[in-house]
Amino acid sequence: MMNTATYQLSVPSRDVNLFEILIKKFGWIAKRQNPAKESHLDKALKAADEEELFATNDINVLMKSLSE
Repeated sequence: MMNTATYQLSVPSRDVNLFEILIKKFGWIAKRQNPAKESHLDKALKAADEEELFATNDINVLMKSLSE
C-alpha cells in the first residue's frame, strides 16, 4: 500500500478535461464533491452575526423574508 496525501482542489470548468487526463495517467483517485448549499438558517445566523436584521410586526413579511 502506498502512502497517500489528500488534497482539495478547485478546478475551473475549462480545465476539468485536462485534470481528468492527469488523474488517469498518474493513477490518482479523484472524488467529485458538490459544494455545500447554504440553508436559510445558515443565512439567518450569518445576518444576525453581521447585524443585517430588520424589525417587523407583520407575520407575512417575516415569513416572506425567511423563504427568500
